[in-house]
Amino acid sequence: MPKVARIAALALRTLELISGAIVAGLIGHELRRADKAGVRPAKRMIYAEVVAGLAILLSLLLLLPMTWAFSLWPLDFVMFILWIVAFGLLVDWLPNRSCSSGWNFNPWDDSGANHCQQLKAALAFAFLSAIFWLASGALAAWTLHRTRGATADPATTKRRGFLGRRRV
Repeated sequence: MPKVARIAALALRTLELISGAIVAGLIGHELRRADKAGVRPAKRMIYAEVVAGLAILLSLLLLLPMTWAFSLWPLDFVMFILWIVAFGLLVDWLPNRSCSSGWNFNPWDDSGANHCQQLKAALAFAFLSAIFWLASGALAAWTLHRTRGATADPATTKRRGFLGRRRV
């Protein structure tokens, strides 16, 4: 594997881990607030928390410098889809929370405006995490395609036609 691809994969996995941890922390804080208030949390929030936890686990596992980590590129695309679904669910849910107020720059304020800013931050990092998983999967697929094509010896490889059939 090319060194540049390994370094890029390591950087993307680290960014996936960081963004997943941020989303897990922000959504976990909102789930704790709901529990303290005695309110049943939205299923969308629980789904986003589960996806964030899964992303943290998988990014930690795939951060290991093993050659098989590149061959799991379909898993990156599955995580991309899971993050896009979580992003869509949170985007659909956020306007119902009356978060159209202005800016609130007081980080110690526990009012609704700060609550909305935390949800918007979780939304942004969920989207960023989806993009990082997509880029990681594309990089791994491209690297595997490139290295498998370079290792094949053209003199011994038989050409096959459409759907792997032999040409006569």
